[in-house]
Amino acid sequence: MAGSGVVAAVARGVVLGLGVGLLAGAAAAADRGDWTAAARYRAGDVVTHAGSAWEAVAESRGRPPAAGAGVWRVLAAEGAEAPGLWNHRGAWNVAERYVANDVVEREGSGWLALRNSTGRDPAR
Repeated sequence: MAGSGVVAAVARGVVLGLGVGLLAGAAAAADRGDWTAAARYRAGDVVTHAGSAWEAVAESRGRPPAAGAGVWRVLAAEGAEAPGLWNHRGAWNVAERYVANDVVEREGSGWLALRNSTGRDPAR
């Protein structure tokens, strides 16, 4: 983990993107991988769908993750602002400016920015 306090490596069951990288999630979260219509999901299950990470807030089957659906809440939105949650920015890039709550993928792990930074490698 980076000692600078700029980023935190976290690994507790929330998969981002297309199954790449891990984030901290709810303690009871169960990583279910990519969402599928045939699977039954319970509250606390975490899936990826359309590039974002979602947590089930109610039991469902065949209801895809979507904002405002009442069954899912977004944990990390792909390339979009997610106030109060995480902003999934994809692969880390040395030239990009990152702000608190941005999440990047680097060397097979997910990294959460704790404060603004540019050029600070989260894996070092």
